[in-house]
Amino acid sequence: MIFIAPLIKEDYNSLTEREWFCRSAECKAVEAMYYICKVYHDEIEYITEHIGLGQKSGKADVIKNRLSSEWQAKLKLQQETEREKKYFAKAIEAGLMEKDGDSYRWLHNNGLKASLGYFLNRVFNPKGTAQIPCKRLGVLFGVTRLDTVIYQAVNPMKPQKWRTEIDNLFDD
Repeated sequence: MIFIAPLIKEDYNSLTEREWFCRSAECKAVEAMYYICKVYHDEIEYITEHIGLGQKSGKADVIKNRLSSEWQAKLKLQQETEREKKYFAKAIEAGLMEKDGDSYRWLHNNGLKASLGYFLNRVFNPKGTAQIPCKRLGVLFGVTRLDTVIYQAVNPMKPQKWRTEIDNLFDD
């Protein structure tokens, strides 16, 4: 956050010097801060969309050249666990997903994100106490907001019939 502060101060100073519709200093300050927040929000949206963490808005191409592909490669190459390898192989064998180069494609229930979230929760958090590597998995599966998907899949409003197909993979 320290590296952003000088940029915000510079933006704030340039914006408060602009001619605004209102004349009071307080009004100018509020308008300047609004525009600064909007600009930085848009920039964060572009970045998160590009690395597969944010909602799709079509603006990712604007900063595509700013981010290196090394970030995605690092996320994909983080340490795979033995449990992950075992159950991913079982899911591929059962036809629930397929390996597509360095990434995966979820096929179960027409690629339903909720069933993917449930499966990943069973793989990475079987006892309910572990941390799920959502960023890495989001990049691997090309899915955004995986943390929200997992939460909704684990805490459903109604029982889901498709869960038994996934649970069968874990019957060892």
